[in-house]
Amino acid sequence: MARKTSKASGPTLSRNERLLQIVMAGLGAALLFGALGVVLHGALGPATPPTFEVTEAGRSAVGDRIVLDIAVRNTGDRTAAAVEVEATAMNGETASVTLDFVPGHSRKTASVSLPRAIGSSPVDLAATGWTRP
Repeated sequence: MARKTSKASGPTLSRNERLLQIVMAGLGAALLFGALGVVLHGALGPATPPTFEVTEAGRSAVGDRIVLDIAVRNTGDRTAAAVEVEATAMNGETASVTLDFVPGHSRKTASVSLPRAIGSSPVDLAATGWTRP
């Protein structure tokens, strides 16, 4: 169907077309302001400090040592630098590793080596210190 045109104002829209145009403009504005709100809240909202969950991800025998794979998960919002993780076996043997960075809401892995004498006994894992980058 051809649209009526006037010399001064261009094509003339029907009532339904104008209503659709207004609804779509409103929807676009709502999406734009919603996205801006999410970005601003993330940038200006409160950030929780680093909080770590350290778990054993695996273990394997290499020569006369046990290599313990460790997963470090930061559940906080802020990034932590120089994260010290310590593994302590039941017999008192300890090993530690330092992770350069663990960003907020991320997971990093590392490995430590302990004497083979620990066998399959449980190992206590803890993040013992970190700095702000």
